[in-house]
This record gives sequence, structure tokens and C-alpha cells, in this order.
Amino acid sequence: MRRLLSLAAVLLLSPSFVGAQEEATFDLSEIRKEPTTIGGYLEVRPGIYAPDRNAPYYWLRTFGHNPASPLLQWDSALQLDVKHQAGGTTLFSRTNSNLRHEYRGWSTDTRFYEAYASVRPTQKLTLDMGKKSLRWGKGYAWNPAAFLDRAKDPEDPELALEGITFVGAEYTSAAGGAVKALTVSPLVAPVFSGINDRLGSAGRPLYGLKLYSLVHDTDLDLIAISGGGRGDRYGADFSRNLTPSLEVHGEWGRDTRASRPIVDAAGSVRTAGGSTDAYLMGVRFITPQEITVIAEYYRNNAGYSPAEMRDFFDFTSASRATFEATGDRTAMDRALDLAEGAYGRANAGRSYLYVRASRPDAFGVTQLTPAVMLTMNLDDRTFTLTQEATYKPEGRLELRGQLSILSGARSSDFGAKANDLRADLRVRWFL
Repeated sequence: MRRLLSLAAVLLLSPSFVGAQEEATFDLSEIRKEPTTIGGYLEVRPGIYAPDRNAPYYWLRTFGHNPASPLLQWDSALQLDVKHQAGGTTLFSRTNSNLRHEYRGWSTDTRFYEAYASVRPTQKLTLDMGKKSLRWGKGYAWNPAAFLDRAKDPEDPELALEGITFVGAEYTSAAGGAVKALTVSPLVAPVFSGINDRLGSAGRPLYGLKLYSLVHDTDLDLIAISGGGRGDRYGADFSRNLTPSLEVHGEWGRDTRASRPIVDAAGSVRTAGGSTDAYLMGVRFITPQEITVIAEYYRNNAGYSPAEMRDFFDFTSASRATFEATGDRTAMDRALDLAEGAYGRANAGRSYLYVRASRPDAFGVTQLTPAVMLTMNLDDRTFTLTQEATYKPEGRLELRGQLSILSGARSSDFGAKANDLRADLRVRWFL
């Protein structure tokens, strides 16, 4: 012990150690966390589209206009995130502003995606109030159990989504045995004109509950939604890492009072209702070549069959012919209303396959990630194939190019889209 103390005294009194102590300085401001942070990005996104002028959705999209060919479109966006933390309180806002120029001219849109306060009175309890994106579900491209979230874009599923306005809580407790953790998340969402009005009837609030647990290294969620003048909805999801390079996940959702319009080729519209289920199964794995592959199967029983979609497209064709022959736009307006509803969803069919493969630092180039994505309607065998390359050079710049090819007959899901091909370049500068 004496020898250790003597050695320590020699080191402390030695010139080299004293000099090192004099040279070593610490600036607490460098490690102190700022209470207020500002982030987000500024983005420009020029694109070119090769239209299919005989496709039903082209007629609907350009009705009353005569755009040039090919279609040129210029999008720009500013997303601003402001976060303030003080003790156990967090204030967060996310605004999204868009400026677009297309064949119809200029258009702008600005809205709050999120604006909420989060208070953490204890380590186990968090209280939330305001507008927030929930991001429920385990699926990558689709989330059949995320009843309150907005639908993702399968070709860009990581984009920020506009949230809902609610008052909620989250309580987490540790557990023993097979259940490692348990989190209870109740919420109440008011419904008024302009506030959550897409979720239900005005004046009738929604009630939601999510239970999370970690059981035998498997993430499990149980979800229930009630109120809003709609039927009750139930869902569940899971995710588990089978190996360090293989993960499996799934979701299921049931709407006990779903409804959708169905139109026949003659234009007669009926409403189909009842209890419907939707589910998803997926895997995510990394190959020895460091290629990340995500594959998902999605089944939505509330979607349209190929025959039902053909009837809608036939009705659209007949409506267009009537308008061109007589100038009467009554039937065309009905087709437009249907296209803005259930028929116009991004994936309005019943069965889909999604596959994405990407490889970071490809071809020996750091921060270059090429990817290929396939979204296929398994009922009519039509698809969108997208090739993508993302490059993040040093600094705050990100570049991404996409080229998408759509394939299918004009009376099919993807074949009826307004474009056969589209290409765009996204230039994003992070704040």
C-alpha cells in the first residue's frame, strides 16, 4: 500500500503530470444540454412524370385541365421542429409548409403536424396533451392496427405524419418472470369541426387504449378504440428478433362497423358494411453481404376486389364519354367523389406484397445507400417498381433520387394510375 501511495505522489508532483493538468481544460458548455433545440429540414424536389392519357386516374386527376406531356412538378418543403425541455416537462412543435407548382399552377399548405406538451411527474408516468403522432403498429409499409394514425406512403414510410389531438398518459411498470415490462397508454381524443374530424362524428369523442408488454423477448401491443360515432376497433401487433440479423413482426386489426361504397359499371352505388379484418406479416433480415431486406404481406378485407375496381374504372370511362358527348358532368362528378374517398386510397385493393432491399456504403462509397422497392397487388398482379439512391455527404446535405415504373392493364390497380413512370430528385438540407 505504501508503495502505491509513493508512486501516486511521484506522479502527481512530476512536471509532466503538472503540465498535462495545466493543458487539460474542460468547458462545461460543451457538454451541457441546451434546453431549447431547433431542427428540421428545407427540401426541394423537382419531378417529371410520364402520363398515361388513357388511364382512368389520369382523367380524374386532370379533369377540366389540359396539362402538357410529360408532366413537370416542383415541390419544396420546410419542416421546422422546436423542442424545449425543462425538468420533467417537454414542449414540442413540428410545422410542415409545402409549396408546389404543377400543371394547375401554384399551391401552398402550412399546418402543425405536432404541437404538444409532455409532463413526466415520475419515472414511470408521462402525461401528454396536444397534437402528436402516435406511430402505433410494427409494420414498415402498412399498419392495420394503427386506427388513429394517418396512412403511410409505402414508397416513403419514414416521412413524418400529421398527428391527432388528444389527452393521454403512459404508465410503465417493471414486472417479473416471463413479462419483463408493462406499459398502459390510455387517451381521449375530442372530435370537432377542424379537430380530428376525419376520425369520427363531431361532438363524439374517441377513447383509446394501448397495452404494451415484453414477453419472452417479444414486443406485444394490444389496442382498442371506441367512440366517435363509429364501431369499436381492436388490434394487436408483435415484433421479435429471432437472431441478430432476423426479425419477424405482424399486426392484426378489426373494425366492427366498417363501411365502403361500391359502384357498378352503370353507376349505381351501394354501401357495404359489417365487421372486417386486416392483417400483416413481415420479416426484416440482413444478408452476409450487409443487404437489408424488408418483406411484408398485407391483407385488407375492406379493400376492393379486382372485379370491383374494374367496375369503378368502367364507370369512370362511361362518365368521361358522356361528358365529352353531351357536356353533362353529373356522372363525372360522382366518379370524382368516389376517387377522393375509398377508391382513391394509395392501396385500395385487398392483398399486397412489399419488398425493399437496401445496402449502406455501397460500391465502397461512404453514406451511399441504393435501394429497390416492389409494391404488388397480388390479386391482379400489377405493381410499382422503384429504384432509389440516397447519398449523405459530409455536413447537413442529403440527396435522394427515385425512379418508379408502374405496370398493369388500365383496368387494374396500378395500371389505372395517372403515370406510367415518374422520376424525382430530392435535395434536403437539415437545420
